[in-house]
Formats: sequence, C-alpha cells, structure tokens
Amino acid sequence: MNKLPGTIESNVLVGLDGQLFLYGGGQKSFAFSTGDLTPSPQDISNFSNNLDQRHFLLSERGIPYYHLIFPSKEVVLKEKVPPPWHDRIQSLFLSRYVSAQLSLADKVLYPSESLKELHQAQPVFRMLDSHMTDFGTLALTQQVLDKWGFQYDVSEFFDRVLEKQRGDLADMLKLKDLVPEEFLKPKFPLQTFDNRISLPGNTNNVCIVHHHKSLTKKRLLIFGDSFIKYALPFFAPVFRDVVYVRSATMQLDLVDLMCPDYVIGSNAERYLCKVSSDSYSKPMAHIHYGKTNYAPPANFIKAYTAQFSYRYHRNVYETWFQKVQANPLNWGDLGDCKSNQHIEILDSGGSFRATGPDPSFYFPNVGIQEGKTHSLEFELEADVKSIAKVYYQIHGDERFSESRTIKIPVRVGNNLLRFVLPSDSQIKSVLRIDPLACEGKFKIRNIDLKIISSEELTSFKIFIQENGAKSDLRPNLIIAGAQKAGSTTLATRLAAHPEIYLPPEKELNFFIKPNCFRDMESYLARFSLGADAAYRLDATPGYLWTERSSKDFVPVGQKFQPIPETIRTLLGSDTKILIILRHPTFRAISAFFHQFRMGRIGTNDRIRHLEKKFGLVDIGFYSEHIDNYFKVFPAENIRIYFLEEYTKNKEFYDAEMFRWLGLDIIHETATAKEDDNKNFKLEFSGGVLSLHNAIEQVKYLKKNDRRYSKMPEILPPVVEEEDIRFLNQVYVDELRKMRKRFPITIQIWPESPGLSEYIN
Repeated sequence: MNKLPGTIESNVLVGLDGQLFLYGGGQKSFAFSTGDLTPSPQDISNFSNNLDQRHFLLSERGIPYYHLIFPSKEVVLKEKVPPPWHDRIQSLFLSRYVSAQLSLADKVLYPSESLKELHQAQPVFRMLDSHMTDFGTLALTQQVLDKWGFQYDVSEFFDRVLEKQRGDLADMLKLKDLVPEEFLKPKFPLQTFDNRISLPGNTNNVCIVHHHKSLTKKRLLIFGDSFIKYALPFFAPVFRDVVYVRSATMQLDLVDLMCPDYVIGSNAERYLCKVSSDSYSKPMAHIHYGKTNYAPPANFIKAYTAQFSYRYHRNVYETWFQKVQANPLNWGDLGDCKSNQHIEILDSGGSFRATGPDPSFYFPNVGIQEGKTHSLEFELEADVKSIAKVYYQIHGDERFSESRTIKIPVRVGNNLLRFVLPSDSQIKSVLRIDPLACEGKFKIRNIDLKIISSEELTSFKIFIQENGAKSDLRPNLIIAGAQKAGSTTLATRLAAHPEIYLPPEKELNFFIKPNCFRDMESYLARFSLGADAAYRLDATPGYLWTERSSKDFVPVGQKFQPIPETIRTLLGSDTKILIILRHPTFRAISAFFHQFRMGRIGTNDRIRHLEKKFGLVDIGFYSEHIDNYFKVFPAENIRIYFLEEYTKNKEFYDAEMFRWLGLDIIHETATAKEDDNKNFKLEFSGGVLSLHNAIEQVKYLKKNDRRYSKMPEILPPVVEEEDIRFLNQVYVDELRKMRKRFPITIQIWPESPGLSEYIN
C-alpha cells in the first residue's frame, strides 16, 4: 500500500504500519472517538433503560442475559493511530456512557483492556478491515462463556489457517493489497441457514447455526450487529442452536417463540452514537410479510420456522432437528467429514449450497500412505464459475495455509477435478476441500483418493526425485500472452539477458495440450541448455486464452485446459508470469491477418463473420483471462504491460522487468532482433484496411520469407468499417473494466478507434 499515514480517503484513515481505520461513514466513528461529537442524553438514557428492561423481562422468564460491546479499533489500537488524532482518541462507551452512569460498567462486557493485552501476542483486529480477527472475536466469546460456566478446548474444534485477505476498508479504498492473516476454521459439522443472500443489505439479517454434536443441548438467541455475527462459530461448540438476529433492539416476541436458554445483546462501540429505545422496535417476525422481492432459501425458511415454533409447535422443531442431523457427509474411503458454516446441505445425494465465500469440508482421517503420491479426484457440478482448493497439513503444523494448497478453476456445469498431492512423508491424513470460493450451488460425486503409479502420472516432482535437484530444468518465467500483442518482441529482448534462456522454438504450447504432464520430460529437455540460467523462459502467448464465463464467442464444444492451474502444479507457484496486452480491437485485427498468413481464412472472410473462430474475439476479454492467473498465482508474481506504452520506451520497461526478476540491468536489449513483421505491410485505403499491394506482396512474401509458407497465393481479405464497428461494440464493457483496473488504458486505448488509427 503506497498511502502515507494520516491520509484520509473514501472515509478511511491510513494509520501506522499499514493499519486502516474507519474514519467517517454513517456513524462518524472518529468524530465520536475524538470527542468532536457526543451522544445525546436521550441516547444514554435509552441504552441504560434498554439494559434494565431486558434484564427484568428475561429474568421473569428465567433466561440469563448478557450484553457485549465490541470496542472500536482505534481505541484498542490507539498506538497505530497517526497524529494529530492519536492523543485525542478515547472510548465512546467509557467517556460518555459510563461517565454519565457509572452502573453501566457492571451491566455490560466491554473488554478493551483485555484486547489490548491480547494484541501484544496476537492481532485482535484485521489490518485492512474494521472487524476483529477470529482470535479477537474468540477472546470475547470465551469471556461470555466463562461467565456462564462453559469452556472448551479451541484446538479440538478449530484449525488455524493462514490466508491472504483484503478487508472492507481496503475495498473502500479500492486497494488490491492482500495481507496474510490467520483464521480459525471449524473442524466440526456446523450447519448454517442464512437469509442474507435475499436482502439488499445487512438490515433484518437472520442467521441460524446448528451443531447437532454440541457439548450441551442449550440454545442461544443473539441480537446485535455484524460484529457479533462473526462470533457464531465460536458459540457453536457449546450450543445446539445459535440464532442471530441483526437488530439494535430486543425482540421479545422472538424470545417467547424460540424459548432460548440464554440471550445476548451486542453493539459495536461505534453504534452507540445513536441508541433507540426497545419500546419503539419494529417487529422482526413479520417485517418481510407481503414483500414480493423477499425469497430466502428454502432451507432457511424451514430452519427459521423450526426455531420459532419451539414453544407452541415443538413437533415442527423436532421433525426439522431429525432431518438436519441425518448427515450425508460420508464419502467412502475418505470417511466422515465436517462442513463449516458456509455449507448448506440441500439433500442426502451430495447437493449443497455455499452460503458464503469460504465453504469447506474437513476430512480428519483420509488414510494417506507415507511416501506415496496420491490423487484426490471427484466430479463437481457447479452453477457458478469459481475456484476449488484442497488444503493439506504436515506433521508438526496443524494449520492449513495457502502455501500448502492446490487450486483448480471451476467452470459452470460438470467438472472432473484431479488434485495431485505431494509425495511427502510429512503429510498428515488430514484434508480440507473448498469446492468453491464464492456463494453458489454445487454437487459432489464419485470422490476418490488413490495412489498414483509412475505409469499414470509423470509429474515434475517424481522427475526431480529420480534425477536429483540439478535436473530442475523447469521454466520459471512465462510470457502468457496475448497473441499479436508484442509477445515475440518482449521475449526476444528479455532473452538478450545472459541470465534468461529462451529455447529456439519460442511458442512451445505445452500447457495447452490435454494431459501435458505425460510429456514432461521432453518439455524439460527443451531447456537443457539453460540449466545454469537464473530464468528459463517459455513464451507462449496462447496461454492467455483461458476459460471464460461467457460462451458468446467460443465455438460449441470448445474445450479449455486449466492452463494457469497446470502451470502452477507442474512449475510451482513461484513461477513469474508476464502478460503484454494491446487494444483488443487492434489485437483482433492483427490476429485476423495472422490467420490468413497461416492459410486458415480466404479472400471473402471478414472478422464480423468469424466471431467464434480462432479466439479472434474471445481472447480480447482480457479481464477474465488475467483473473484466472490471479486466482492461482500470488499477485506479486504477475506483471502486466501494454504494447502501446512498451513500444514508446522499451529500455525503460526492460529495466523495470529485470529489477522485478532480481537481475542486473543490461542495455543489450536495444540491439536484440525483434519480430516486427516489417515485410507484412497493411494500409488504409478506400475505406478498408488491406495488405499493401495485395497479391503482389503475397507472392513476394511466400518466396522470400519462410514464415509465410502456409499463406495461400490468393487475394488477401480486408477489414471493413463494419468489422471495426462490430469489434468496438463487442468490447465496450471490457474497455470499461480494463480502464477501471488499469487507469493507464484511459490514455492509450481509444474508446472507438477507427481503421485509419491501426498500426502494424
């Protein structure tokens, strides 16, 4: 992040050491934390009266009540707040509410001091987010449970997982930064039913968490905001049912209908800026009645009905309970597995719904044999495009982390997925499968874990084990595209560096082939002369043409190989990826004439009539193709350049790439031979773009340049005004996406270029 501490942008304050703070927003967080704004006496009175009334009403029903306030990030991490705000930060709750009514300190849990102490050993707030880390939320949960006499061993119920994440504040700043953070993922079978997907926002959200193997049969009802929702998994080991209602007020009718054993009320501290009286609360039980745009998932409706039928229609709850505890999560030799809170079971046949961005299945004992290479295979039918992950653990480290993860892109429809696990004697018989990385429906079939024989798979890792570390001839630098966007020039200039080896045959197209791993040895042999080079370069621009969500410009039946994932599996996640792009309209035109040079099209062909041929159009949807690489490789291992800028100052950008690769900067690239197609001259004349001197140039090129040997000796096709209008229209949305993501394209890529602007 290249923003200085003290910068305020989009209601976010940049703090010290990369910490972000919510500065403005609806609650004007910092204005209240610095004392510039104060809650009214009525707000303080409403808060106090609400607490007294809740304790009284619930004690009449024999239900313990506890109120929890989540301290603001700037209060707990005051040392990370930059001047001039640092010296003015104070707790809104302590400075305004407790100072006005001292008794409030005994009525609520406000653990600011314990969180400050914990933060010395473990982050309690996420760096780029306004919310707490799982460890901060767990600490608060444990304090509540301790008050009620409940305890459990955290390691028995949760795994520590290291993941790279952004956060809500980073999103507000439109930052792409990812920071590694530890999360706690449930090991136990947690079922979640949530209506959030059917709401325009968080208001009126209800989430039900059910754990049929909980330590007690007690049931918990929670009223509060999104901070307490993050605590639901940490209450679940103790409580059979946890029902969360996003409401600033207590709903007594819901209490009476559910009959919980315990009730919690909660606020994030910033929401104390304005407190309403429970006397004027809106009835949540009926708030959606009659709304035609409210259609929550069927399983949520059943869970909601069951929970709030508990008192007067107990049989409805019991029937639901029997159904949901019939766990279909047993897959043959892999044994039982446990789903987390983002998995909703739709039926006993392997159909599920991902209700959040992190659905996962945990397999505690899959029977991995030491020293063997295993393959986990299954069919995954999905209704969304996403990415599937398999995490594995090693002895001595019970955390799941991105460094021990295998990822495969998921397409809409049926996917046959194969995850090859490393043959490492340290691997434990523990796996975690994340079938999607977003919300959506999916079905899993024919899951199998098997040992791979050398005849079935010649993977790089086996090759290295058999031949020794010195035989590592893998390319570690890939130019992935795009076709007709300057990749040959880029490759040739980079290969002028003595530490970069490029095989004589530039475009190897290895990862485009099905089952390419079977030919791994011959592929590596092409790099044998580069064994001592720091980088071995595979420059195949066809690697950029990956699967997209839209099929509009892809031939029916076109099959795509999972190129980014295969590169990562066989070459490693440390592989550097270079991509050079060009205005998609001009790239398509260049590719059109290239297809003529290759003898694939004739005189009367036009781009607008070949929209599904050769990737002419589809390759130009850059945003989705490059996203498929960012899903698989760390962002720091990918660099994207633009031909229009690169050609203006090649030496500058060459030097930039050498620095990125950790190489000495050389200037010999200026004399490198480049493939500029100078003999293939196009001209704009008579309203069309055509080959200069047409048939005469065709005959000359075929006779004098072997690259044109396949070109037919016929009148070449042309590009007409209708063609460029077609391309410009097709790429309207793509240009908008690219301009938002790469602002430099605003200057170098015109919105609707004309044929006369085309440059060879």
